[in-house]
Amino acid sequence: MNEKLYGLAECFTSIQGEGGRMGTLNHFIRFAACNLDCKAATGYGFDCDTDFKLKMRMTVQQIIDWCRKSNPNCNWCILTGGEPALQVDLAFIDAMNGAGFYLAIETNGTVQLPKVRGCTCVDGQEDVNSYALNWITVSPKKSPLPIKQLVASEVKYVLAAGDPLPLSPVLTDRHFISPAFCGSNLDPAAVEWCIKVIHDNPTWRLSLQTHKWINVR
Repeated sequence: MNEKLYGLAECFTSIQGEGGRMGTLNHFIRFAACNLDCKAATGYGFDCDTDFKLKMRMTVQQIIDWCRKSNPNCNWCILTGGEPALQVDLAFIDAMNGAGFYLAIETNGTVQLPKVRGCTCVDGQEDVNSYALNWITVSPKKSPLPIKQLVASEVKYVLAAGDPLPLSPVLTDRHFISPAFCGSNLDPAAVEWCIKVIHDNPTWRLSLQTHKWINVR
């Protein structure tokens, strides 16, 4: 068993509020730390509103035990952050899958995720099934960054009013735009703008962050 300690900010069980898996029950495992500093002043459009400071360290077995205790009927986990790709490794994935859990990840895409064991495909030839996680959400930030995770189950951008739709390098069949929030409130101008963007780019879909405006964790 992997006895590595993973740095976490929090764990909770709730409904996924956005994207292609919206409405499904999940254990949310929020990993501490991030490799980006998302603030309006540094070119990211708006300040990050997520608390991903280190609160605890847990082994993968402790995480498994917590999930089973929190809700034994739930077998999906969402690995989020911060930036979970800084810590998630094949040992973690193998242990969670071996315990019966499916894993989704929400990543900014700047760190390539672990591939399945024995995968010999080279970069540019792989597809989403080349990776060890069951669902991959890449949510790049608007400031120009080198995206290394180039295939995904879905890609999502958060746009404020007036933001252009970035040219996404990520290969996926599911493209989502989420209107930015102003504090804890959905910005009506951002919603109107995102709808306009979708009119001009109909392969993209609107994804409201429903967990925020119905006040569900």
